Amino acid sequence: MLVADTRFWEEFVSSSQELRQPCHYPGFFAGEPVSIHDFEEVFRAATRQPADSGLTIRVYVDGGHRADDYERVMTDPPRPDESLEDWAARLFGERKFGIVLNGAESVSESLSRQVARFLDPFFARRGVPYGGIDVAFFVGNYGFTPFGIHVDDRTHVLHAHLGPGTKEMSLWDPAVYQKHRGSLADCYEPETMLPFGQTFAIRPQDLFYLPAGYFHVGNTPRFSVALAVSFIELSNKELLELAVLEEINAQSSQLGTRLAPIRDDRPAAAWSAAADADVPLATWLRRSVVAYRLGLLSNHGLRQSPELVSCDPAALPGTSLATVKPFRMHLHEREGQPPMLLVRRRRIPVLAHPRVPSLLARLDEGEALAVDDVVRELSGECSGADVTAWLARLVAAGGLEIQSP
Repeated sequence: MLVADTRFWEEFVSSSQELRQPCHYPGFFAGEPVSIHDFEEVFRAATRQPADSGLTIRVYVDGGHRADDYERVMTDPPRPDESLEDWAARLFGERKFGIVLNGAESVSESLSRQVARFLDPFFARRGVPYGGIDVAFFVGNYGFTPFGIHVDDRTHVLHAHLGPGTKEMSLWDPAVYQKHRGSLADCYEPETMLPFGQTFAIRPQDLFYLPAGYFHVGNTPRFSVALAVSFIELSNKELLELAVLEEINAQSSQLGTRLAPIRDDRPAAAWSAAADADVPLATWLRRSVVAYRLGLLSNHGLRQSPELVSCDPAALPGTSLATVKPFRMHLHEREGQPPMLLVRRRRIPVLAHPRVPSLLARLDEGEALAVDDVVRELSGECSGADVTAWLARLVAAGGLEIQSP
């Protein structure tokens, strides 16, 4: 299973020279890093996702994209009790294939919790990267990575290898790569570059770290499955772009109104954000960045929110609720606007009651709260139905969970 303590992460930061050098840990995991059944469930979940979901799948067969094979993957998931390897053999037969799936955290709460707990000691030491964490996996017997030798400038990747086949990962320092390649362009004939790089044989239960900035290519001649957990860095420009886009999407109803014509009789300092004519643009941008940061922290760095689960408010009385560790809900106090609660990268309005912040603080400290007690504490200004409906939204979003008796 995915387990690593603080001592390992301290050694990892040192061995990788502050995340700048590759590291290989043979036999790191005792058994499978994660259950192969989690991967099978992700493919089953993919068939019910809308086109604009956070889950993306790329399918390569015999080295190229094929629309019919992609459709087959998306419409014919593993059957009940069918292994991933048997499913792949049924879909692709003897052909060489590769499936790259990103955003698995959006459809697998099990993987989300495992990855979050795995990284928790690391984040406590280093903090959460602004670009977040992507949970991906590679499946297939495709030989060399279909997109050739390439470089990721801002993405650091931890590979947890499930096997059963061995994966070879070849790396090149950019200066070495340019010297022998003649340029920094991607290379689709990796064999010609292998003598000049460093190749690691990644076997089942191994952990491998690939830092950003290295040209690299994988080679998987036999069927294997690998989990890839990516840390994504951002520049200030990229942060602003993402934060503003997220804010725009959150305020789509307000931003849909037509703008009044521009007048040149007002100083630029008086111009306001289109989203709110009473809020200066600088304030609006600052709010956007704060909301983005709190949203990312609420999901422990994971880029995608989990699927909403069903929670009936009528079933909550008589139960107790606690936060889903290691995730934390974050209260976003906004001047001139009602506060907002960030829950697993979702924005949920806060009940208008002065005791709500203290209740949230108790939950954050690990206390389990009886729903009946919460209803009594918020009575007067909030009806019991409003309180249980709000708590049900927090459960549905993955911020709270019902405690076993």
